[in-house]
Amino acid sequence: MRKFIFSLLMTLPIAAFSVNPNKTLLVVDGQTVSVGEFQYIYGKNNSGTAIDKRSLEEYKDLFINFKLKVAEAERQGLDTTEAFIMELKGYRNQLAMPYMTSKHAQDSLLKEAYSRRLVNRDIWHIAIRAPRDASPEDTLAAYQKAWNTYHRLKGIRINNSKQGRQTVRAKVEPAPFELVADQVSDDPSVKDNHGHLGWVGVFQMLYDFENACYNTPVGGISTPVRTYFGYHIIKVAAERPDPGEWHAAHIMLFTRKHNDNETAAEHNEVDSINNTAKNRIDSIYTRLEAGDDFAELANKYSEDRGTSFRGGDLGKFATGVINEFEEALLALPEGKEFTKPIRTKYGWHILRRISHRNWGTFDDEKKTLNEVLNRSDRQQYISEYFLDSLRTIYGAQGNDSITDQMLITRYDSELESRFADFHNLMQEYHDGILLFDISNREVWDKASQDTAGLQKFFLENKGNYQWHQPHFRGRLIYCRDKATLKMAKTMAKNAVADSLDRYLNARLNDSIQYVRIHRVLADPEDTLLTGNKILHKTVFKKAPKQGKKYLKVFNNDGSGHYSIEGYPYVIITGYMANEPEKYTDMRGPVTADYQEYLEKTWIEKLRREHVWNLDPKVWEEIKGQ
Repeated sequence: MRKFIFSLLMTLPIAAFSVNPNKTLLVVDGQTVSVGEFQYIYGKNNSGTAIDKRSLEEYKDLFINFKLKVAEAERQGLDTTEAFIMELKGYRNQLAMPYMTSKHAQDSLLKEAYSRRLVNRDIWHIAIRAPRDASPEDTLAAYQKAWNTYHRLKGIRINNSKQGRQTVRAKVEPAPFELVADQVSDDPSVKDNHGHLGWVGVFQMLYDFENACYNTPVGGISTPVRTYFGYHIIKVAAERPDPGEWHAAHIMLFTRKHNDNETAAEHNEVDSINNTAKNRIDSIYTRLEAGDDFAELANKYSEDRGTSFRGGDLGKFATGVINEFEEALLALPEGKEFTKPIRTKYGWHILRRISHRNWGTFDDEKKTLNEVLNRSDRQQYISEYFLDSLRTIYGAQGNDSITDQMLITRYDSELESRFADFHNLMQEYHDGILLFDISNREVWDKASQDTAGLQKFFLENKGNYQWHQPHFRGRLIYCRDKATLKMAKTMAKNAVADSLDRYLNARLNDSIQYVRIHRVLADPEDTLLTGNKILHKTVFKKAPKQGKKYLKVFNNDGSGHYSIEGYPYVIITGYMANEPEKYTDMRGPVTADYQEYLEKTWIEKLRREHVWNLDPKVWEEIKGQ
């Protein structure tokens, strides 16, 4: 129901009024409602851009009733409850999020990400460890080491004077990047790759690291770049167009690495394991070539348990996952489904190409890029840009006494006054919650829970609720044995109908349930629709006269809608009724009409009890435009 109340939050074209939006249109209990607010709500609920005078007149009363209900909710204090305050606060926090950031920075980073999406960089890397929590002395040492390393790579010899100044002393032969990486890099992978990370793309690294990769010219070496890990020096070896997005599966067999401290026996064991893996992957490849199903082989033989159960499916991936995968997939001939066995640091793989796509236009990729951007460390830069703009707005540049949180709190408190659309949305949520709560209290709960009111309303309007054919009102009494059947039949014959259930349960059911009772109210069509064949074969085969009591015993043949195993006998007792006798006989229509009646009488009461006035001159201006 609350979802329905907020359906007006859908974005629809808003009809344009030429009347001054700041003019007061309606006053309710001293609170003014502007033309602008009426225009906003009217536009939300009327999708056409043209203003139709007839729809305006119809909507006028709906709008007045809406505002009167909100005023009544406030009069009853519903806007002061903790539940209301917390709910509205939750909505406001959600609505405020797009305003508490820099759209300009977001859009700029999005366009930058797309341009980088189309290009890969082949990079080499040296890392000098210096965590954020390192001591000043350790950080300085790492900083100096990083710059000394950079100078070696560039072939620059630095002269340190006694005064602490550094000057270029001479140009020397640049040291090979691979050699320097092996000597000084703290990156654990350097033992295997000698600093060569291979092809990388957007969103695969920290943003500062990525900037160095894309801002350094091909063939160039970056100056040291700081991240939370430490300092990084990056060499850009080459550039290529990004090959796009792959969807692939694989069959994988693990191999093992040699280590420096292994014995001869351990060395031989690793060789044996790796040779066995090579022989097995070749055998699997032969079976694929012979026509065996890839998914079945992956499920049976692949040692990657995270993918084998789904036929080796790796999902979709782009550049930077495993370089050997990209090279193999790029080299795969057109029409060929799977690669030859390839070796990575993890083991042997056979890849199956499921699909491939090139990147689309900016508009095609924008949604996905935006989702990734919102989860990335780029948000830090958007926040910094936003905070800088707040300092400009409030003239707080260079004023350290004004904290970031102070600026954020102030700007957040001004959203309603700065942005008309935010003000309107908040007013809409405020009124929508109150409308739901007061309507629930005054109409919906009453309509469903006021049984006395429902019965009174039904009797006063009984002529509106009629069946198109008589109904059988009665019971199906299922009995466990013949002795129970005999006693139950006597009770059904002599007891007053309203007391029968109580008598049967009190006298026949104790720790064991000897009888089961099901009340029924049905016509011949109902019995067919619900599958209650026992009534169709008995009561409705030759219907009793109106009001005459029906009482017969049948064997439970298992065909009834309420048929119960272990209760072989059934007593059917009741009578035919030509019209409903109580509101529950037609609960749905009666409840709906009673709700409409409560709504009408409530609105009449609101219009009498609240002080309100619609300015006729302003209304005529709206109608006459």
